[in-house]
Amino acid sequence: MLRQVATGAVGVLAVCSAVGAAAAIRSGWTVPWLRRRTYRPRLWGYGALTGDTGLGLFVCSWWVDAAAWTHTLLSLAGVTLMIVGGYVSFLASRPPASLRRV
Repeated sequence: MLRQVATGAVGVLAVCSAVGAAAAIRSGWTVPWLRRRTYRPRLWGYGALTGDTGLGLFVCSWWVDAAAWTHTLLSLAGVTLMIVGGYVSFLASRPPASLRRV
């Protein structure tokens, strides 16, 4: 029962984040609490979408009972995509070279 509730909660959060990421990719719009520190909203959207995909793979790995290596492979792919998405989102929050102090 707890696994089903956790999967549903994580799924709802991932979908909400993916909607915000798609809005950032499509129009450059970000949620108000990210506007001040996000210099490249479209890049942030791609990073968030990548991280959401990784989160979805990781949660799907909870339900795979076929083989141990399948579970491990899905978990590893999910964590890798979450790390890549976090790094891309980090790059989106860095100011461009023209705004950096030397």
